[in-house]
Amino acid sequence: LAQIERVGTTVGARTVRVSPLSLRYKSDADLRTEGRYSTEEGAPIGSGPIPPQVGKTTDYRILWNVTKSVHALGEVVVRAKLPAIAIWTSKSRVERGTLTYDEASREVRWSIPMLSLEMTDTSASFDVQLTPERADVGRFAPLVGEATFEALDTQLDARILRVKPAITTDLPHDEVARGRGVVR
Repeated sequence: LAQIERVGTTVGARTVRVSPLSLRYKSDADLRTEGRYSTEEGAPIGSGPIPPQVGKTTDYRILWNVTKSVHALGEVVVRAKLPAIAIWTSKSRVERGTLTYDEASREVRWSIPMLSLEMTDTSASFDVQLTPERADVGRFAPLVGEATFEALDTQLDARILRVKPAITTDLPHDEVARGRGVVR
């Protein structure tokens, strides 16, 4: 409801009534993926040669982080496949939900039944081993395929889907391994 007394030079009281306009925003939920050989402080979390070398095993950590600031999420699933060159080590850490690996399909799957409105982020990590072969020389070796993030925005009953690129031995955010990912 608004009272208008003048429009330009025209004087005269007018009452304007409009219906409320309702806007509904889907959750801003997203997935951050990263490969690491060392922590942000430079402490080792991986092992083995950097740059990776033919016939020698190097361990890497894959980090997944779900963030959001609005709406509760249900049916959260993050999944990615390991390439043939990467080996699942069974070393993993999960803040919420469950992290599983299917050896037959080579799929890593992180499932979270519910992230309440108050939970703004959660993470999971797992380690993979890489033993490059001669065919890998001169390139970044794949560590994990593209990751798919799916969830249900429970307030709007709307599906969310995000796809993140594959992670290779090119680790641009790792101070120790940056620029040292090409297989020798």
